[in-house]
Amino acid sequence: MEKQRYDVGCYFDGAFGFFHNAKRIISFAEELGWENLAEELRHLPVMEEDEIDMEILVETIDELEEWLTDNTIHEENEFWCWSDGDFGLWAHCGECGEQINKEEGCPIESCQ
Repeated sequence: MEKQRYDVGCYFDGAFGFFHNAKRIISFAEELGWENLAEELRHLPVMEEDEIDMEILVETIDELEEWLTDNTIHEENEFWCWSDGDFGLWAHCGECGEQINKEEGCPIESCQ
């Protein structure tokens, strides 16, 4: 599947909660070509929160951060990850790795 380009921003609002967003993130990754190999997650779209091993779900989302970063087109030093409860593509300082607002640059004095 051809990689798609994404811009920095929130793609999954934390107000919906981790479980709901985890289901959406997995669906998003599957649409981009990720193959869900975890048997425990095969029926995730119709499962309720109390029916899932949350440790497996958390591990899967952690793995998807790297998978999405590697399998989408974005600028250098932009990574898929959580920020203040929201999941999205966020810019990071190339020197220290701190999350940044691209227009403002790095907030860490030693990087300025």
